[in-house]
Amino acid sequence: ERLVVAGFDTRSRLRAFAEATGGPTSVGGLLRLARHTLADGDVSILVVGHNHPSGIAVPSIADRDATRRIAALCRLAGVRMAGHLLFADTQCVLFGRS
Repeated sequence: ERLVVAGFDTRSRLRAFAEATGGPTSVGGLLRLARHTLADGDVSILVVGHNHPSGIAVPSIADRDATRRIAALCRLAGVRMAGHLLFADTQCVLFGRS
């Protein structure tokens, strides 16, 4: 899997970006990347994403759990979570907007 987190300022300019690759159970790695990205004081909007190598563009329970936890981090930091992008083959699904 490839995990990405992007942080934007209030004018939608990219301020922070982090990515990592890992195994199929690495969705929890999004939490680490989100914390790292939120550490930049200029971030006011967060977008997270990862791919599903299986080719199935349906959020798993782990995806939804990680998204809820990242949304909670965002609320604590005063940052809006724009959503979680899930990529699979030619499909892309957006979920978890706050």
